[in-house]
Amino acid sequence: MTKDTDDRQARIDAARNSFSGKTLTGSQFKEAWALAAILHGEIHKTGSFREKLTDYAHPFARSEKFDALRDEAILRDIYSGRYGQSLNQTREALIAAADALPKTAQKRALTCVETIGELIQQPPT
Repeated sequence: MTKDTDDRQARIDAARNSFSGKTLTGSQFKEAWALAAILHGEIHKTGSFREKLTDYAHPFARSEKFDALRDEAILRDIYSGRYGQSLNQTREALIAAADALPKTAQKRALTCVETIGELIQQPPT
């Protein structure tokens, strides 16, 4: 097996062995796994997950005879198993990365500016 395959299987196992993952049937787990990916994409796209979580939890709960609050908890558990952090931790990490970007870019730009003189002096110019 490759490292990627091992990592994927470890994430599936973590989600499957979560408090909520243990109670799901195979098809319920597959659907929750897919919904976790949708929530992950939504956080990256908009920086938020609340509305999308509610939007998907209600119909999933209705079709599976869960209540919506329990389904939100299920989706949160599966998400945590899949991505190794909670929905909110993912959101906060993206915010922190965005806040740090100007500092990181400034340091990188300064490094490039400091080395450009040497590059100009070296032939061919």
